[in-house]
Amino acid sequence: MKLFSFKKRLHIVLPIFFFLLPIAVFFIWNPSSEVSAAEELSQKLLRFHVIANSDSEEDQAVKLKVKERVLSLLSPTLSYAADKEEAKQLVESRMDDIVAAARDTLRENGFSYSVHASVTQCEFPVKTYGDLTFPAGTYEALRIVLGDGEGKNWWCVMYPPLCFVDASFGTVPEDSKKQLSGLLTEDTYDSLETARQNKEQRIPFRFGIFTFLNNLLGFH
Repeated sequence: MKLFSFKKRLHIVLPIFFFLLPIAVFFIWNPSSEVSAAEELSQKLLRFHVIANSDSEEDQAVKLKVKERVLSLLSPTLSYAADKEEAKQLVESRMDDIVAAARDTLRENGFSYSVHASVTQCEFPVKTYGDLTFPAGTYEALRIVLGDGEGKNWWCVMYPPLCFVDASFGTVPEDSKKQLSGLLTEDTYDSLETARQNKEQRIPFRFGIFTFLNNLLGFH
């Protein structure tokens, strides 16, 4: 009787499951919009990537000091950039100064390992800066590798300047948002503001589907 009841429920559930599946897939993962946004962003943004020597507390701390020193050096320069290509050229023109600033910071804090810096293509994961979430993708970035480069990374958007934003709790200042929105299509900019909310909605949506199916099938 129990087996018969299960089969009866299965006959009910399967049509519902196949009806809900494409809706769930679209809601949980809609790659076309993410790819399109990432492609546009990679053409418009210059990012910043600092890799620590190791994951030791000391190496991670000095990584952040190097980051701050380089940002202080470049902020006045980048304020004159009209677009990503100009920002890239300005950064490349200061590469010797960037390496020197990083080395000086290391020496001042008792470290003697190497510094390598370049503007290059980097793979970025999904990253949230304040209330904006940027999709994963390949972006050009100022990449600084400290020592062995085996520690955790620090990431941000160098142009337009979002590096000062509190990545966990802050919100992006309106001036920065205005500059960013002026570089992007309306759809792409809107996707940055809604991505975080959508990401937060996906987990309960997934669990809601599984809970519904479990209850219907009698799996308690």
